[in-house]
Amino acid sequence: MSLIQNIEDVLARLSAGASIIASPGCAQPTTLLMALAQHAKEKDGIRLYSGLQITYPFLDAIQRGHLHYLSWHPATALNNLVADGVVDYFPVRASQVPRLLAEIKADTVFVRVSPPDRHGFCSLGPSVSYTLEALKYARFVVAEIDEQMPRTFGASFVHESKFDAFITSEHPMPEYKSRKPSAEIEIIIKNILELLPENPMLQIGLGSIPEALVHKLADTNLGKLKLTGMISDAVVDLYQCGVIQQDDLYPSPPLLAVELMGTRRLMEFADLNPLLSMSPSTWIHEPKHVGNNQRFISINSALQMDLTGQINNECIGNRQISGIGGSVDFNEAARMSDGGLRILAFTSTANNGELNRIVPAISRDGITTIPRHSCDIVVTEYGVARMSALTLRERAEAMISIAHPKFRDELANKIN
Repeated sequence: MSLIQNIEDVLARLSAGASIIASPGCAQPTTLLMALAQHAKEKDGIRLYSGLQITYPFLDAIQRGHLHYLSWHPATALNNLVADGVVDYFPVRASQVPRLLAEIKADTVFVRVSPPDRHGFCSLGPSVSYTLEALKYARFVVAEIDEQMPRTFGASFVHESKFDAFITSEHPMPEYKSRKPSAEIEIIIKNILELLPENPMLQIGLGSIPEALVHKLADTNLGKLKLTGMISDAVVDLYQCGVIQQDDLYPSPPLLAVELMGTRRLMEFADLNPLLSMSPSTWIHEPKHVGNNQRFISINSALQMDLTGQINNECIGNRQISGIGGSVDFNEAARMSDGGLRILAFTSTANNGELNRIVPAISRDGITTIPRHSCDIVVTEYGVARMSALTLRERAEAMISIAHPKFRDELANKIN
């Protein structure tokens, strides 16, 4: 491994107009990003690209116009900046991010990695979604070495010779902490569990519903269980309860992750754990690969859904709330899977019951993330609507039946 370098010397090598891709999630290179925020004002036109970050230590640099930030998965902290056009958003599904990176061809990559092992390999640890793809095009690759980074199996290893510079991480790996589910979400989880077949492969994402679902899987008997997508702390509890295990002679790992989003507890569980394998978006988010699994169940949420079954996962009005992520990819994979099922699950209202998530139609200015023909089952705290064999009128009636009671008459008037 090259000698650890001074971070100021590393950033001095950036040219005006440099394009930089940063690794996401719990693998975000915090030390590099904080230093970049201070350095960006000295160079014109630096463009930073990334997926979902847990923290945004460069927000002030964006607001001052010193740094141009572009993302395909903005977080809540960026809502106002995206709406104001200060941050740019790519409406790109997760499986297409590698193609986007091939178009961008950023010249620099910042990544957090483990120290190299005795063979010279560093691990990307909790995040492999797009980093390997970004490395294909970069001319300058900087590794932030983190002694606490888990070494994960799968497509997570990069040889030290790939890096042009190393710096020592001065900040701990950021943590993602799940929120406690509401009473409404507890009911939704109960409804979902009644729909699941034996021996399923479940897509797990971020959000209160999928994270709460993982916790409840400990109380079920679904046979051999596999989880894929974004893996959270709750899988550690499943393992301790004996739900996650290998019992075949040559099994594939039961945990197939593209990102680990959790706390130190999850990272310690993941370190050199053969139960878990990391795969990039070119595999995990590719429907033709994931759809080969039997009984693949996609479980996605929605910000808004209309009476025909159209789903908006991205915006409320003109405010970009989230990215597309893997929702469309996993939805298609479930359609291809033998015994697969596409489930949409969300609370019927938002903003303390004042905003109805079930609307007569997605507004003219609204966004349709998933079309109406791509939904099998919708779940709210008021029940289950099986959509796949219903006419448009029957769909509307089914959606009204699982809407909040105070909005049902209003919705019914729209179809009469």
